[in-house]
Amino acid sequence: MSKKKALVSLLLCGAMIFGALPVSAEGRTYDDREEIVKTGIDLTAPTTLTIAKPLKAVTTTAAKYYITGSSDPEKNLTVNGVAVEDRGRFGSWGVQVNLAVGKNVFTINNGGTTQTVTITREKGDSGAAKTTKLTAAKPTANDYAFAGEYTLTCTAPSGAKVTAKVGSQTVELEQAVATAEDGVPATYKGTVLLEEGSISSVTYTLSFNGQSSTVESAGSITVFAADAKPTVRINQNSTTVYETNDTSSNFVAMLNEGATDKIVELGDNLAKLSLGGWVKKEFIDVVEGDPSIENKIEKVSWELGEGGEYLILHGSVASTFKSYMNSEKVYLRFYNMKGVSNFNVDKSELFERVQVSSDSRSTTIELYCKEADSVLGYDVRYNEDGSITVFFNAKPQLGSEDLPLESVTVVVDAGHGGADPGALGVLNAAFGPTEDDITMAHALAVQKRLESLGANVIMSVPTTLPQNKKVVLHERVQITRDAEADFFVSLHCNSVGGSANDLKSEGSEVYYYENVSRDFAKDVLTALTENTGRNLRGTYYSNYFVNRNTTCPGFLLEMGFVSNPKEYDQLRSEDSLFATANAVADGILNFLQ
Repeated sequence: MSKKKALVSLLLCGAMIFGALPVSAEGRTYDDREEIVKTGIDLTAPTTLTIAKPLKAVTTTAAKYYITGSSDPEKNLTVNGVAVEDRGRFGSWGVQVNLAVGKNVFTINNGGTTQTVTITREKGDSGAAKTTKLTAAKPTANDYAFAGEYTLTCTAPSGAKVTAKVGSQTVELEQAVATAEDGVPATYKGTVLLEEGSISSVTYTLSFNGQSSTVESAGSITVFAADAKPTVRINQNSTTVYETNDTSSNFVAMLNEGATDKIVELGDNLAKLSLGGWVKKEFIDVVEGDPSIENKIEKVSWELGEGGEYLILHGSVASTFKSYMNSEKVYLRFYNMKGVSNFNVDKSELFERVQVSSDSRSTTIELYCKEADSVLGYDVRYNEDGSITVFFNAKPQLGSEDLPLESVTVVVDAGHGGADPGALGVLNAAFGPTEDDITMAHALAVQKRLESLGANVIMSVPTTLPQNKKVVLHERVQITRDAEADFFVSLHCNSVGGSANDLKSEGSEVYYYENVSRDFAKDVLTALTENTGRNLRGTYYSNYFVNRNTTCPGFLLEMGFVSNPKEYDQLRSEDSLFATANAVADGILNFLQ
């Protein structure tokens, strides 16, 4: 049964009611606030005077410090007699103070209750941090190199003597840049000659202030012959391919685990593949036996599925590719692939025709949609038998008036969780919830809202996740791929740290990767900010890992700043839970209309 069910007229009428909140979504009334905001996550905090940051007397070299805590919101709050403004609705507060050299005592008074905090400012010779250790010993992860010169690097105290031993070679490293004082962390470099083979580790020796210590590099070095073009395999989904040997350059492709290619050039941290782009060395593994990467396609087949359609290329190699999608077509260029001619898509409900072209390096497949915007996304998968499956995600249609999302699957991703609390928030985790608590509460509210509209919701982070575990980023993406989801929503909270004035950072912003996600992300952000009163900071294109998902429209939403007392308390409120749940639902409804 196709996911593309017959469209039943959706009559959206009446005004949306958020209590006293303004209207944002067209025509849908949500009168189940009490049920939606019951998430079981405790977002409460004391409404009595506490000092969360610093928890005790502290010493710093900074000229400013951001003191935070909780208070009784019904009573006046002062720091050294000066009223504290911009408290949160539940009494969270923060104030940036100036520090004189020496001991600084601050008295906080909240309606007659008083606490003091002492912050000592030390003035160092230059204020620069110092070290006595050797760190970042290259290779910090398993590395690849061609036979010949290889540059060793590490970080060590300025003014130290650093040597490195590689096999029978010992070289003294030179400090790259002079510093005003000894002991300041500095980069050291040295060059050795490597021959084809394998080096398990590099031994570094540091001599500084009459002390000597040794450090083994965490990674090994695989050395190829100077003229080799070794075969490698991508070891992580959503691996970015950069245009140049620089991670700040444009990204030209996104490869999934298993993609196979040849290395044609090596940089310090990146490797250039024959498809014409660079990937991080840590995301490639050498394929033993150096097999050919030429992929001869023996047969092409097409299948219809419940959630979309599948193109199967029956070959023997997991070919690398570049791709994109717009409202009219899906474009796929597979490298080192041959044997594909124009094939029939008569069975397809999504595409009216296909155009295949090839050159000496690649085969390009362009699939033209029957209707504009009828495809949500696509996913390239490598199978154990050597074939390649391309999944095309059909845009679901709205269901009944009561259950308009009954044919829709959504992955809701609560940012962080378990062993990863995310940002600690105004109350510094000592007296109140952290980012992962807030994102989970909002994710559960979103789940409740979407399920009330008939959607199948998959939570990427379970509420029972142990405190010593975490859901890593590539698992969150894989959950979406495995489910062939129609939408992906990742919820996060923003924060600033250090000695910054956190009162100045506020508002909501959203990030997307695929163009199909842009309007969806913008709709949700607009609805959220209209119904919470937060500033709309903007909709931005980004390369955040969870956004690197071509399967379906998705975004990463930074709901607000947990380092800002007003937004921290607002994010802990039922208003925020209800508004976020409704904004996401309305964004999906608007997208599908």
